[in-house]
Amino acid sequence: MIAADVFSALGVIPALPGARCRGKYTTFDEAAPGEDPAVVEQRHRQAVSLCERCPSLDRCRTWFEALPPRKRPHGVVAGQINRGPEERESRPRGRPRKTVS
Repeated sequence: MIAADVFSALGVIPALPGARCRGKYTTFDEAAPGEDPAVVEQRHRQAVSLCERCPSLDRCRTWFEALPPRKRPHGVVAGQINRGPEERESRPRGRPRKTVS
């Protein structure tokens, strides 16, 4: 049994009969640590292309958008690339420090 089967059984992933991502999960996954960015970009382009022709795209998108942003899976979901926190451009949190002149 693969992780997606466990998540599906727990109700985390909706049942999407005919979804084009079935059996191709690694194509949709977020970048692995140390993975070549060019390889990630190629995988994600392929995944987005599969999503665009998927009969379950509308249901998948509805499910994804209903999740709170912090609970949305990273990688390609519903034809969108959702980057993990380590892939996003980071900026410091809070107020900028005052500079002493």
